[in-house]
Amino acid sequence: IDILFETISAFGTVGLSMGLTPVLSLPGKVLIILLMIIGRVGPVTLVLALTGIHQKNIKYAEENIWVG
Repeated sequence: IDILFETISAFGTVGLSMGLTPVLSLPGKVLIILLMIIGRVGPVTLVLALTGIHQKNIKYAEENIWVG
């Protein structure tokens, strides 16, 4: 239960801990760090960045401005 709480808290970037983080091994700490980064960036943003899908059909509004 403690490990599940730590991982969900890291992914949600909540900042809560059950005190388990200091006693984790190095790979465990790296995993917690990666979960924090993924949770901060956001899963959708991360998937779009990794797949390389970009929308190129953007149209900007144009208008003549009268001054005077």
